[in-house]
Amino acid sequence: NPHNIYKYAGLDSNNVRKCTAQMWFLLGVYHTNQLLHKMCKSKSSLCSSCQCEETISHMILYCQQFSEIRQKFVSDLLEQNANINNYLDNGKIIMVTFLDPESPSLPCEISKEWKDLPKVYQLCRDFCWNIHAKKEKIKSIQNKTKSIEQSGK
Repeated sequence: NPHNIYKYAGLDSNNVRKCTAQMWFLLGVYHTNQLLHKMCKSKSSLCSSCQCEETISHMILYCQQFSEIRQKFVSDLLEQNANINNYLDNGKIIMVTFLDPESPSLPCEISKEWKDLPKVYQLCRDFCWNIHAKKEKIKSIQNKTKSIEQSGK
């Protein structure tokens, strides 16, 4: 059986592509600087913005680069389930809520109290995709800058 993340995406290719990014985050295989550094594909494991370890939780919960995306998403999710407000200081629960809103590891007041579940899954997909897209854009700009610097030498 496919995960609910894919069930709610339907057959729309854009939604399925967004689900892929969401699953990378959920499974812990998203290419953060920390993971790339472990794979010897990056010189540093640090976030280019915050200069702390760039992990999935850092990107989703704390990174300054994604704060605007995160603020809008939290606001939209609160409209779908006001109980989230009780857990905003619990990073683990918020992280799981962002990635898998019906996870059995969530309190029932979150996982079972969504107003419009298909909309919640769409929000989660869009959230993950927006973070991924912005990360790719930042990486592209950094690569262009390095290329310009190297060609000037």
